[in-house]
Amino acid sequence: MNISAAAFRVILKLDIFSLIITLITVFCFLNIFTAYPLAANASETLLCDICGNEITGKYYKSKDPESDKFETIICEGCHQNAPRCETCGGFMKTAHKFGGKDICNKCHQHYKDSPVCDICNLNILGAYVKYSDPVNGKVSYICDECKRKSPSCQLCKMPCASLIEDGGRRLCQNCALKAKAAPVCKICKISILSSYTHYQDKKNNAVIYVCDDCIKNYHKCFVCGVPDSNLIALQGKEVCPNCFTGLKKCHGCSKYIFKLSYKYEIAEQVYCPDCQQNTDKCDVCGLPTGANPVRLTDGRKICPDCESTAVKDIQTVREHYAAVSGFLVEEYRMGIGAVNEISFKEISQMKELGEKTPTADKGVIPLGIFSRCGNQFDIFVQKNLPKNLLIGVLAHEYAHAYVHERVSDFDDTLIDEGFAEWIRHKMLTKIGDEKGAKLIEMRTDIYGDGFKKITEIEKNKGLNGVFELFNQKKNTD
Repeated sequence: MNISAAAFRVILKLDIFSLIITLITVFCFLNIFTAYPLAANASETLLCDICGNEITGKYYKSKDPESDKFETIICEGCHQNAPRCETCGGFMKTAHKFGGKDICNKCHQHYKDSPVCDICNLNILGAYVKYSDPVNGKVSYICDECKRKSPSCQLCKMPCASLIEDGGRRLCQNCALKAKAAPVCKICKISILSSYTHYQDKKNNAVIYVCDDCIKNYHKCFVCGVPDSNLIALQGKEVCPNCFTGLKKCHGCSKYIFKLSYKYEIAEQVYCPDCQQNTDKCDVCGLPTGANPVRLTDGRKICPDCESTAVKDIQTVREHYAAVSGFLVEEYRMGIGAVNEISFKEISQMKELGEKTPTADKGVIPLGIFSRCGNQFDIFVQKNLPKNLLIGVLAHEYAHAYVHERVSDFDDTLIDEGFAEWIRHKMLTKIGDEKGAKLIEMRTDIYGDGFKKITEIEKNKGLNGVFELFNQKKNTD
């Protein structure tokens, strides 16, 4: 008789003792469990080793699994009805309920200290698999039958009686508990129970976690450097939605600014590195002209903002002068002589006039000049000055005219220029030009120093204290 392939598979899975017991059992079934007829002239009485009764008929011989006795005599009745060990297959006088089976005393002695299966909670009688938790070192045992019948956790691969759904994964209870305390991946939204990379959110200082799989599968945002599944293609770059909402456009070229930007305190707009470094500065406001500067006939380049409010006709200049003089007379009683002429002058002409005007800065082309002849004034300004700049220039020059009309030889340049800037600041504040007024406050030259000095006098002595400067000077002459 041949041993079947199924029998070999069973043998390979069992431990050494079980292998020996199995071989004995197979051997008994193949060779020993042979019926012997009782000899008619037998002089010896045979007793059955199971029931203890005298054998009067056919009997069987086998190896005794529960003792060291080589041969067991079994009557035909016990051979058919006596219980057998569910592990080794041998006949039993008494059965031990152990590991969910009825086993003989020999097997019980062998398996009594065997590990307990973590799934069925029974002592393991045969092959098993041992698992060790890499985190806490806890050892688990799973019997071969439970290993075959039970589903495995998708993370630790350990068989489990029941699995818990977590983010599309089926996990054992242990891994599910770990998942609750683990960081969640920003992209796949699943708890990370393996390696990951963390990033710092610069906006709110929060920590962002991304699992290794998502790092491999998705590109990084060009701005924040964090991988994302919904990147937006923009100007040849990829940007995440969060960074996209915070992007600003360059005031000079209207392109999005990804990282480095330039901002001037006098203006709310920002500029990209290209416009800041590679375009001209406006000859009026000093800001980058951007991609589309306006070139004037006199060679100046101005930005589109300045050009949009540029005063191009002399009638508009006269109207602005009337508004400036009206405000200063009404608010501060700063009347001066009549204006004879108001006209535009080319840059070369303004340069020449500036050199001849005692109060004008040397080497600097003035934006406007009040030229006095007797009791009359001539007003000369550059063409294409933006509206607010022109109003400020007219107020500044008007203040100079006021001072020198009251004190013709006034020679305190710091007070003279400071007062003119102080009046310009009042005028710009009146028309709502906060940027222009702020620019005056930021100056660090003689104009800025003079403005701060006049402002301090106003703070301590009021308006009368400011205008008294010129009355006192006049009275000392």
